[in-house]
Amino acid sequence: NVAEVQVLDAPMFVPRRPNPRVLAELPADVRALLPQSKGPVHKSVLTDLSIGGMKLEGCQHLSAEDTIEVTVRLGARPTGNDETISIMGRVVMAYASNRSKVDGSTDAHVSFIDGQEEALEIVHRFVAEQLKRRTPTL
Repeated sequence: NVAEVQVLDAPMFVPRRPNPRVLAELPADVRALLPQSKGPVHKSVLTDLSIGGMKLEGCQHLSAEDTIEVTVRLGARPTGNDETISIMGRVVMAYASNRSKVDGSTDAHVSFIDGQEEALEIVHRFVAEQLKRRTPTL
């Protein structure tokens, strides 16, 4: 059996994510949201951010589908002052961390949950400001 393929046009790059991500190295506190309470705080590093989600490195014991709360300080105010926000998200992918030496530590890709307009607006301003300052995005 033989198959032939004819390429009719140049290949197109289709980005996996609809929103540009900006690089960040921001300390973050991460808590799992349990049915009746919040789990303990774990330290992590927010390594990139978009208006739709973020990547966390060095989290402890996260799995896909976990709902989490992330508290992080962003320099998003027009006055230039940092602002601390807490934002909820759902873990869409988690895997063993290369960053952390702690056993059970994971890196996680997180999608923001709708309905957090104030926090999402702060994220949007932060991302827009970072995109103005530098061009590299993921």
